[in-house]
Amino acid sequence: MAGFGSFGGFGGFGNGVSVPQFGGNVNNQLAFQAATLQQAASDQFQAENIFAQVQAEQTRAQVQRWQIHQELQTKIHSITAKVTLNKAKSADKAFNAITSYISS
Repeated sequence: MAGFGSFGGFGGFGNGVSVPQFGGNVNNQLAFQAATLQQAASDQFQAENIFAQVQAEQTRAQVQRWQIHQELQTKIHSITAKVTLNKAKSADKAFNAITSYISS
């Protein structure tokens, strides 16, 4: 039995017998090839459209994540500022209370 090296391409199997691929009619072969190319072009176009949609969705999601991140950072900064101010006010109140207690 012959290995892969003896495969004669699309027209035969290396045994000297030519097997017509599309029934032997040249017009049928050309029509089939044209249809195959048209289908391949259509598939390529659809794949490119899907890829563009996926890219657009990824970009939209990345922008949304960035906006959420910015909002979160703004809220963290605001809360940190309020906490720092409240700690300073509490320390001032405690100092004033101790000062007034010592003074009296």
